[in-house]
Amino acid sequence: MLDHLSMSRACTNKRDELNAYFKTNPPPGRDLEVLRHLHRITNTFIEMLQHRHTADYDGDTKWTRTDVLNKRWNIYA
Repeated sequence: MLDHLSMSRACTNKRDELNAYFKTNPPPGRDLEVLRHLHRITNTFIEMLQHRHTADYDGDTKWTRTDVLNKRWNIYA
């Protein structure tokens, strides 16, 4: 079972760590590509969890099917 709060903290910490690393202008290569993919995964988790909280707890926000599909497909772009 996945605890969203713990996972969100772990993803936020790793994303921030990777952001700092990317600013050091690391050499290109396979390792850098793997880290970029990891960054995308951590960032996607954080964004999708924020969207879920908005959908669950913000009654003023109205979601259409198109809104949801756009958010879903943006993570793959």
